[in-house]
Amino acid sequence: MMDFRGVEFNFGISKIRVYIFVGIVITFLSFIVLRVIDMQILSRDKFVKLAMINMAQQLPVPADRGMIFDANNVLLSFSEDTIGVFVIQKYLPQNEALKLATLSKLAGVIDKDIKFILNAIDRRKWDIYGPIFISEITKEQAIKIVERSEDFPGIFVDTTSLRRVKFPYETAHLIGYLGPISQDEFKSLSEDDKKVYNTSSYIGKDGIERIYDKILRGRDGVLFRYIDAKNNIVGSEVVSLPIEGNSLRLSIDADIQKVAYELLKSYRGSLVVMKPATGEIVALVSTPAYDPNRLSGGDSAYFLGLSTDDSFPLFNRVIQGTYQPGSTFKIITASAALYYKKWDPERSEYCTGALRIGKRVFNDWAAHGHVKNIVDAIRLSCDVYFYKVGLSLDPEELIEMARNFGIGEKTFIDLPNEKTGLRISEDLHRKKYKRDILSGDMANMAIGQGDWLLTPLQLATVVSIVYNEGIAYKPHIIKEILSFDGRETIKKIEPEVLRKIELPKEIWDTIKEGMKEVFEQGTGAGLKYITKYPIACKTGTAENPHGKPHSVFVAYAPTDGIDPNDAIVVAVVVENAGAGSAFAGPIAAKVIDAYYNKYGYKK
Repeated sequence: MMDFRGVEFNFGISKIRVYIFVGIVITFLSFIVLRVIDMQILSRDKFVKLAMINMAQQLPVPADRGMIFDANNVLLSFSEDTIGVFVIQKYLPQNEALKLATLSKLAGVIDKDIKFILNAIDRRKWDIYGPIFISEITKEQAIKIVERSEDFPGIFVDTTSLRRVKFPYETAHLIGYLGPISQDEFKSLSEDDKKVYNTSSYIGKDGIERIYDKILRGRDGVLFRYIDAKNNIVGSEVVSLPIEGNSLRLSIDADIQKVAYELLKSYRGSLVVMKPATGEIVALVSTPAYDPNRLSGGDSAYFLGLSTDDSFPLFNRVIQGTYQPGSTFKIITASAALYYKKWDPERSEYCTGALRIGKRVFNDWAAHGHVKNIVDAIRLSCDVYFYKVGLSLDPEELIEMARNFGIGEKTFIDLPNEKTGLRISEDLHRKKYKRDILSGDMANMAIGQGDWLLTPLQLATVVSIVYNEGIAYKPHIIKEILSFDGRETIKKIEPEVLRKIELPKEIWDTIKEGMKEVFEQGTGAGLKYITKYPIACKTGTAENPHGKPHSVFVAYAPTDGIDPNDAIVVAVVVENAGAGSAFAGPIAAKVIDAYYNKYGYKK
């Protein structure tokens, strides 16, 4: 064996280079060791959190929604804490078969049809990251889901709040309901609104909940929830706290609202009670109604049923239903003829029950005989008399007076989707009928038939103008904006003039006297056996091309009061019911009776 000791090898590499290389290796290894120590010991919490953020769900923390009270602090709408189950599409199995299997398991646990869950997800399919509320669940159901969390990827349980309406059917069209924001609604938001709303927001879809959504909702907070690979929640962090919304006090009286609903619920119809001195709405009812609690709870099958119901329960007839006013329009016809001095208020006429105009005979609902004057004609609701009044007017005179009374104009009430109705014009008439307005047209228009369409709220506004002798206040439902707990008033809603009509005092006196006579000894005289309070009113029977005529009635009360703040006006329409004195009138009289039995008035 050869002995290499003492033999010197030279590979052309200097010792200095070797030392440098060894030093680099040692330095690199030292850096790695120190980095490992830092990650594993010194900065462990930091890197655990960073690792978890890779599996974090960013969730909104909904703000407490404000409450809604009636004028007397009766709670009408509020949010109630409950347990809910949610889905985030992004974290569901991406394989369709596995996804369906997972959701089927959920359906079995929460006792819902799989279609119910799929419908809830489908409505929000555009939002893959936001939590989708599926259903309210019991504590026992929640425990089953949490204990088997690995079986439910993309599904979690959390506390939530659901909107509750205390008197659901009675106040449905007034309060409205909540629902998830749609893709179109979210896209239409301004940049400022996107600071308030997110893709998971539940928003007001109708009624007060919709109009005052921003005031009621407050501002949501933000929560990071950390999950592991097995869908277990391993931590959470509140990034920003929610800010509670404001509450609202309405001008509505819950007792009168309930009375009105009970009287109207067997019909298709509508009723509105308003204070003429301020425009405050005391009651607003549309029937048939619906249960807003079911809609706010996400019952899509119920919504579909309502949407296809031929009685249109989602339709707010007070502001969306448009009807011929019938004889209630004679108030406007009389005002026009007296203002333009086309008719002597003391002129008498003899009513045979019909009037020939050209080749056509225009019938009356009765042969009234001798009609002493225009007050008597209002009392009797004599069509023949008003045919002649209408013939005395030029078309533009009647149309202009109708405009002054707000026909064909919105009232701008604080509810969504108000209709304008229809006010005929000479141009519109020519386009529709290919001719000018003729005498027969004027006769029809004078008694509220033909091309006039009014909402019940517009009818109430007409009567408010009469009571106030030329002033209409903007109808409104909100009385005050409150702090969340309702103890502090943030803002009071002041009366706002909607329109003014300047007519001589004697014209208002004549119209009012005629309306009083309707109640005392005219077409509304039978109402004296229903209400003990003196009222001024006008009955109407509105033609309906689709069936029986509609029953129409308007009134103000009391006629012997001395304080305008005590007064109310009422408008009622009952569809396909016939004469105004037979159906709408008695309903209005009972509501008036209920109101003054509660509040009384100064004489």
